[in-house]
Amino acid sequence: MKKQVKKKTSAKIPVGIVHVAKKAGVSPATVSRVLNDNPTVDPKIREIVKAAIAELNYRPHFAARNLPKGQTGNLALVTARSSPVIFANPFFSKVFEGIGSVLDESPFNLMLSLTPSQMRRLMDSRTVDGIILIAVRENDPYLEEVEEMELPSVVIGAYRRISQMTVFCPDYEGGVASAVKFLAGIGHRRIGLLDGPPDSYKSGEDRRGFEEAIRQLDLEEVGSLTAEEFLERDGFLAFCSHFSEGKPLPTAYVVSSDHLAIGLLKATGDFGIKVPEDLSIVGFGDIPIAEHLQPPLTSIHGDLVEMGAEAARTLIQMVEGRKKIIKRVVYPMQVVERGTTAPPKA
Repeated sequence: MKKQVKKKTSAKIPVGIVHVAKKAGVSPATVSRVLNDNPTVDPKIREIVKAAIAELNYRPHFAARNLPKGQTGNLALVTARSSPVIFANPFFSKVFEGIGSVLDESPFNLMLSLTPSQMRRLMDSRTVDGIILIAVRENDPYLEEVEEMELPSVVIGAYRRISQMTVFCPDYEGGVASAVKFLAGIGHRRIGLLDGPPDSYKSGEDRRGFEEAIRQLDLEEVGSLTAEEFLERDGFLAFCSHFSEGKPLPTAYVVSSDHLAIGLLKATGDFGIKVPEDLSIVGFGDIPIAEHLQPPLTSIHGDLVEMGAEAARTLIQMVEGRKKIIKRVVYPMQVVERGTTAPPKA
């Protein structure tokens, strides 16, 4: 008598939204809109998707079924800046930490958009309930449209003084002014500013705070520089160009970002300029590596984690309340003194 051998059966793969989309010949975003009874879906497309759902016996995830009608459960983090500007800068990683801590306690997922074209697809497909804009500049192509649309949105890092969106930003102007006052307090009279790109709102606010403090304290502005971006290499190149042209140097620099300050530190080392003996440097942002540099970087500190967290909390309130909130929240900044600052030489 032959021994019966049972055939092995492979585990059945659960049907997901991607399978339904493929069956119906549409995008997963369209399936999501049908599931959420979004009125923007063409009736013919809606019937095709529903037929695919029935044929595949698809059962939406419990959490998705319990979302309010018209909600996707997705939020988007949007920027027009390049990846190196965002992901190579620990300033933003502290903000992301705050956003993540809030979303971990919420039912919302986070999507990422790094280009204007990706942003356009997100808005057209209506796959998100709200957006967080970061590293925004006034000439970014989508800003006017985002301001006018009904989609809840918040901005981290201001892009103009008056906005139709809720804005969370450090006190750029006050932070830089406090750095000038700190340097004057330890004896510096000839101070320069190393600033970022002119089209950045932050650069304008930095310049405003710097010039006002210089005027109030009757100091001399010397050797101020403008970098193409807020990156390390830009700080290095800006100082090298200035120094090689034989232009006068200050006894101290206030720098618009810690990354620019690190580039400046490297450049001074190449030219044999000692920090802080020959030149004092104050950065902005107080990124984690600042205290581990040699010498440790004096920097302007603010609670960036809480700024990101409060932005996320506010956006969720807007989404759940189905209304826009327009306000401006400015976070105070203060100087943290370390090894790159000292009184000037006599």
